Amino acid sequence: MLRITSFASLDAVRHDSPLTRLWLWVLPVLLLLPGCGGGLASSIEGKVTLDDKNVTGNVIYVGGDDKELVAPIRPDGTFTVLNPPTGKGMFMVRSVGGAGSGPVVMGIKKGTFTQPKIGDMVAGGVDPPVKYATPMGAIKYDMPGGHQKFDLKLTR
Repeated sequence: MLRITSFASLDAVRHDSPLTRLWLWVLPVLLLLPGCGGGLASSIEGKVTLDDKNVTGNVIYVGGDDKELVAPIRPDGTFTVLNPPTGKGMFMVRSVGGAGSGPVVMGIKKGTFTQPKIGDMVAGGVDPPVKYATPMGAIKYDMPGGHQKFDLKLTR
């Protein structure tokens, strides 16, 4: 049995013993274990459509804690909100550049430009109607917890 009586005698500990080497590997792993396995406590996955067309922009989920969780809408119209709080909440849908601010596209005549209107096909989908960008037009949702699926079917 090894007995250390002062810091000066730490040199007496053999660092090449099998037990010491084992503890040098096991101790850091044990210290990291409490952070492992957390993963996602909950999520909401879904698809955003307008007249059966994929929508572009962001889904904003606001739960009972009044924090905005932003989930980009993928080109196929799907979104995932990570770790939303349980309880009453709401979904808002906003275009990336503001309502109806799709990119300027080249017109038919050489050198002319046109601004797409809300609902025009832009970047793989349509812009969401302005009414869904505020809490007044938000879609209500009661989050039970866990991993949920909820599609947002927007109307004009």
